[in-house]
Amino acid sequence: MPSKLSRRLLRSGLLAAVVTLAVPALAAADAPDITSATGTVSGNTVTISGTWAWTTHHSDCNTDRAGVGIAIDWGDPGQPGNHVTTLNGVSIDVGTPSDNQVHTTSGGTGSGFTCGTFNGSYNTGSFTGLTHTYSGAIPSTICALAYDVHGKPGIPNGPQETTAGGDKHNKDNGAEKNGQTPAGNVCAQVSITPPPGPPPPSANPQIALAKSGPSSGVAGNDVPFALTITNPGNQPLSNVTISDPRCDAVAPTLQSKSGSNGATDATPNTLDPGDVWVYVCSGHTAPGDTTIHNVGTTTGTPPSGPPVSATATADVPLFAQGVLPLLPGAARLRGPTGCVSSARHVARVTGSRIARVSFYVDGRYVGTRTRPNSGRSYTVTVRGSRLRRGAHIITARITFAADTTPKTKTIRIAFARCARAVQPKFTG
Repeated sequence: MPSKLSRRLLRSGLLAAVVTLAVPALAAADAPDITSATGTVSGNTVTISGTWAWTTHHSDCNTDRAGVGIAIDWGDPGQPGNHVTTLNGVSIDVGTPSDNQVHTTSGGTGSGFTCGTFNGSYNTGSFTGLTHTYSGAIPSTICALAYDVHGKPGIPNGPQETTAGGDKHNKDNGAEKNGQTPAGNVCAQVSITPPPGPPPPSANPQIALAKSGPSSGVAGNDVPFALTITNPGNQPLSNVTISDPRCDAVAPTLQSKSGSNGATDATPNTLDPGDVWVYVCSGHTAPGDTTIHNVGTTTGTPPSGPPVSATATADVPLFAQGVLPLLPGAARLRGPTGCVSSARHVARVTGSRIARVSFYVDGRYVGTRTRPNSGRSYTVTVRGSRLRRGAHIITARITFAADTTPKTKTIRIAFARCARAVQPKFTG
């Protein structure tokens, strides 16, 4: 039988052994580390998912723990969380007043905890399904905590194991117990993925041409014309060309290029939405001609897809040399040009022997005036606030009195609606 001294030494040795075995157990008390965390946004709702690793627990925790738990510091001032600890002067407050739970890695509560996969040295896994809806703006900082949930596999020991913050909460978490893990004591930052923006507008390349000439001409003389190119689409156009077979005296020649704000075109190599390019030309006539009918064509190339084209016509009646029409009719259109504001703008037709004037804005019929409605002018009012930004065309179709030459006349003016208000100019 061992002596009393031997028994004392034996007890001391056993005690030392117990103390020695307790050291790894203390190290293993460190909670899992969050290794990545991301959040997706839908409206005001954020959904968190990520990955974790438990590098200080060197046995399969599926056999000796309830599992790994997750809680989120949502940072929502409208729904304050439950205090866990303070790190670097920042309070960590997880959950909300109605959610103070340590969640499972699949987002559930109460039971169903799991411990991922054991790689022979430690467990790793992922988590998902933690969701919160904000009543206000989504904060720039959200962080995640991982918990060591004690108990049988899948089932916690008691309420304290699944209480995330506040009084008597589970203190075995990444912010309070991770001094010996690679991440240290942290609340892992969640990288927020912003919601996708609206899809880009569908490509809609367009080009438009307006052509105008004098009310009449003399047979045998050259007749001048103006050709205005605009871009009512949403794609810039390059390689813009213009052709007019009847401009055989002077080919179409560039007169001006202006941008959507009415100033000089800052990108003169491309016809951008809202740009206005004006060309002039003239055509020969023979002494016996009674009219000159001419068709202009313009073409532009979008960034992708086939070129787009537009045509415009103009007809000018001709009179013999030295012979004047017995009852000449005349009309001119004055109105906004360049870049206009959101205010109201008036287009006016004045002249002689006018029977009626029909107005159109961008090809849409606005109304007909059978008598002057403002002094001696036939007018139409255009509200800039109702127009989309970009190029627009006002068309006036004039019908003269029955014994007048010419019988009809069509006049157009082009202008642009843009963001910056510019004092409208008038042309006649």
